[in-house]
Amino acid sequence: MKKLLLIALMATLGRSQASVADSITLSKAAELSCHRIERLVTLKKIDAGYETNFSTLTVVALQQTQPTDPAFKAVESQYLGADGTAAQIEILMDNQGKPLSFNVITGATAVNAPVWTGADSINLAENSLHFVLEGWQTTQPEVKPFYTDMKAMRLFQVTDSSGQVLSKAEFLSYLVGTTLTVYLKTDGTFVSAAVK
Repeated sequence: MKKLLLIALMATLGRSQASVADSITLSKAAELSCHRIERLVTLKKIDAGYETNFSTLTVVALQQTQPTDPAFKAVESQYLGADGTAAQIEILMDNQGKPLSFNVITGATAVNAPVWTGADSINLAENSLHFVLEGWQTTQPEVKPFYTDMKAMRLFQVTDSSGQVLSKAEFLSYLVGTTLTVYLKTDGTFVSAAVK
C-alpha cells in the first residue's frame, strides 16, 4: 500500500513539474491576449474600441493551487476617457495561454486616442510583441528579460525626424529596471528597437 501511495505521489509531482516546465512565458501570454481581443471583437462580445483604442497591457503569472486554476492574467486598457477612467478587459488564461474567461471593466469612451493608418493599435501592439518573442534569440540578447518576465507595455504614436508617423511600444520587465522600446511603421513593419 505504501509503495502504491509513493508511486501515485511521484506521478502527481511529475505532472505538476511538467506543467510548470511546459508553461509559456509572460510575453507569450501577453501576445495571446491580443489575439483573444481580436477574436472577441470579431464575435461581437466586446466593443471594437478594444482593438482601435488600445493603450496599455499588464501581465502577471498567477499562483495555481489546482491544475484548473488560471496561470496568467492580462489586463488591457484603452486610452483614458474624458472623466479620467479607461475601459479595460481582464483575460484569464491557462499555462499554455488558452483563454479561460474575460471580464470587461467599464470606463469612459477613449478620447485623444491616436488614429492609425494601416494596422490598428491592437495589431501594432501584437507586432511589437512579436519582436520581444523573437528578437532576443537573434539580434538582441538583452531583450531576454522582457521575453521571460514581461511586466507591462504601453503604445504611443510618435513622429520621427523625417516626419514619418511611427508606433512606439515601451516594455517593462519584472527582472530589470531598463525599458525596451520597439518602433514600427504604421503598417506594422519593424523599424528599430533599443534597451535603455
